[in-house]
Amino acid sequence: MGKPKKTLPPPNPDYEGFTPFTETFMRDLGYVHESVVEEATSTTTRSRARWNDLVGVMFGNEKWYAVDDIKSLLTEKLAAKRGFEQHQKDCVGVL
Repeated sequence: MGKPKKTLPPPNPDYEGFTPFTETFMRDLGYVHESVVEEATSTTTRSRARWNDLVGVMFGNEKWYAVDDIKSLLTEKLAAKRGFEQHQKDCVGVL
């Protein structure tokens, strides 16, 4: 007999509101579940609400975010932080 098919568990094991098929389908479309974003970025729903450029898509009762949108937003935040750090270093030399 062949190996049994692996099924993906839901991103949040405590919530059983969607099936592994839903997760696979949404990932194929380029979206990840909000619990994955929460875990990867150490944020909460409330703190992500301040990310004005990030808009989630509701699929059923669950929110999904586009991977490309997350990547561009975090890249911009990192660039802004690095720019601010460089500005601070430049100011230290002046004082």
